[in-house]
Amino acid sequence: MASSSLSLAREVAFDAFVAVMDNKRKPELVLNEMYALHGSKITRLDKAFIKEILFGSLRWYSKIYWILQN
Repeated sequence: MASSSLSLAREVAFDAFVAVMDNKRKPELVLNEMYALHGSKITRLDKAFIKEILFGSLRWYSKIYWILQN
């Protein structure tokens, strides 16, 4: 059961990252939409995990991109 919700959390984090990067949308708004879309299937722990993945990815994106290009 835990692996199922963990997979959903990772999928939501990825979808949120793509929405932010491709559509230049605010991460907070995207997260709220994703949480509303999936409803009670996302636990409070999952929400914290999703938020950490999303904001961590956004925080390190330019550094990782630069490393991969050089």
